[in-house]
Amino acid sequence: MKRRTLALTIVLTIAAALTLWYIVGSSTPSESERKASTLEYYKENWGMEFSEPDRIETIWSSRGWFGDGESITVMEYVNSNLDLLKQDMNLITDVNLEIVNHMIRKFTENTLSMQSNSTELEHVFEQHNVEVDIHDYYHKQDRNRTNYIIAVYKQNDQKLYILEWYQ
Repeated sequence: MKRRTLALTIVLTIAAALTLWYIVGSSTPSESERKASTLEYYKENWGMEFSEPDRIETIWSSRGWFGDGESITVMEYVNSNLDLLKQDMNLITDVNLEIVNHMIRKFTENTLSMQSNSTELEHVFEQHNVEVDIHDYYHKQDRNRTNYIIAVYKQNDQKLYILEWYQ
């Protein structure tokens, strides 16, 4: 009787473990699904359509339950397959270089101010130089008086930085 109970317990434990593994494993999105979800988010929320990057990483997000906060997403395009003209992105020239870098510095300063206790955020800005150079591209869009997005494509890095502000 004890053997039968032990065998039944082992079988049920294995069945429960396999079921849990199947549920958890199948609910984790793949890299391709995460990319598609991120691209869809920018299309729906900002009307910006990007070609699929080689890699997407959210390097900072302070978005809370109420949707307010800041985020920085980086899309890497190793083979430069980003079609910038479709995105209404503007070429950075000597005429607008300082204006764009001022917008980026303002986002950085305001984000650091909102997250004054975060040394992690300071490291993010130290590791990722978002300031642009001539021949890079940018796009700024305001949704209303408090929400905006700045998208910056740095050609030498082949990276698209997306800075979002929600308040």
